[in-house]
Formats: sequence, C-alpha cells, structure tokens
Amino acid sequence: MIDRLALPADAKPGPNCGLTALAVVAGVTLAEATRVYLRQYPRHPGSNWKGGTRWPYTLQAAKHLGVRYIDDTPLEDGYTIRIVKRMSLKTFVKKHALPGKRYMIRTTGHVQVLQDGWVVDQGGVKHIDEYPGAGKIVKDAVRIK
Repeated sequence: MIDRLALPADAKPGPNCGLTALAVVAGVTLAEATRVYLRQYPRHPGSNWKGGTRWPYTLQAAKHLGVRYIDDTPLEDGYTIRIVKRMSLKTFVKKHALPGKRYMIRTTGHVQVLQDGWVVDQGGVKHIDEYPGAGKIVKDAVRIK
C-alpha cells in the first residue's frame, strides 16, 4: 500500500470518484481499476457510461485487486441490527478515524479515500478542513488493512 495519499498517474476529472478511490486503495492505475470494476458489474454499462459506480461492485473489485478491508461504518449504539449513525465526513474524521489508517468512504453521491485528516478524490488531495465534501453524510466506511 502507498504510504502517502496521491492520485493515480492516469487520473482524470469526471464522474469517476469510485474508480479513483479504488485505484488509490489498490495502488493501481485508473485504467486497471476500471477494467477490474467492469468485470464485477453484472451487466455491461451502456455506451453513455461516464464512470459512476455501485458500492457493492466497488468492494468486489477491491477484493479482486487484493485489497483487504474491515467494515468500519459507524453504527448506532445499542442496536443489534445494522442502523447507520448519521454523521458528516468531518465528524467521522474527528470521532472514528484512527491515526495512520486509510479508509475508503462512501458518502452521499460520492466516494473518497481518507487518511490522517487528508482526503483524496478525482479533484486531488485536500485536508478535511478545506475539502468541499466535508459536510457530506457517511453511508459506508471501510478501513483498509
């Protein structure tokens, strides 16, 4: 795994946040992440597909790329069934993110990678205090082993 957060060499702007996050956590190019993701997708996306992803297939692709992870989605205390606690990405960083650990996080309409208060998506690397998506609500979070 890469020690420092950085975009893949072939990164490009566009609606490809899930593919970019997959490439970052797996340490592969965006093209390789896209190829592996498309193999997991149950039906071929149409010719107008611009790079949008579905979370379950992103996780399957991560496994195929050798990424090991632990589900760290914040849950409500006292419940035995999976009820996600509503919190922003910035709150997740302050209350749940462990130092030195890398996370791939799905928020409302977006996927990004987080480590030590720094966030990377297709727009580049930014500190959480300067990240425009800091207020987005965390839907899923996986801690990369």
